[in-house]
Amino acid sequence: MLYTADVVIEQSVNSSLMEMPDEERLTSTDGLDENHDYGQICDVSIDEAIETIANEAELLTRIESIPEEEQEEALAEISDELFDDFDSLIGLDFGVAGLVEALTAIGCATISSCNGGVMGGSHAMPHPWIIFHAPTNLVDLLLWAAKEANAGLINNYSGMLQAYSDDIWKFNRMASHLIKRHKEFISG
Repeated sequence: MLYTADVVIEQSVNSSLMEMPDEERLTSTDGLDENHDYGQICDVSIDEAIETIANEAELLTRIESIPEEEQEEALAEISDELFDDFDSLIGLDFGVAGLVEALTAIGCATISSCNGGVMGGSHAMPHPWIIFHAPTNLVDLLLWAAKEANAGLINNYSGMLQAYSDDIWKFNRMASHLIKRHKEFISG
């Protein structure tokens, strides 16, 4: 059973609050104020993001097909499997990796993320979220994808963007929409 959260979804971005960080900040090896465990994720290709999005969708479908009485044990096994065999998570929580990679592939800089404990356990927030910087020319695309997926997208207290959701499937859909529309834009 994948947990859902009770959170109000809104899509409202003030691009005048946004700015892209400089390369020195993004290559920090000492962490950032917002994330002391920060590690730069870069050079993610569109194809790599597509693969991660598809892998996450496959695992989400697999999890949802497990009978309820077997889910707790199955989730523990799948969690172990993710850490042993799922290379495309690149150290990220299951459920946010696809959107983190999609954001990175289109030119955003992710700062922090968490799946909100959708597979159980305690996490920093009770719902999935990703904090990131984005070039202002991507705001319309990001808002469109968030609306299509019914995921939240707002500025956080410091002007960075925060994608969030009450359901991890929405992150998977937002990632798919971002990649599809970005590919359409690039090709023509």
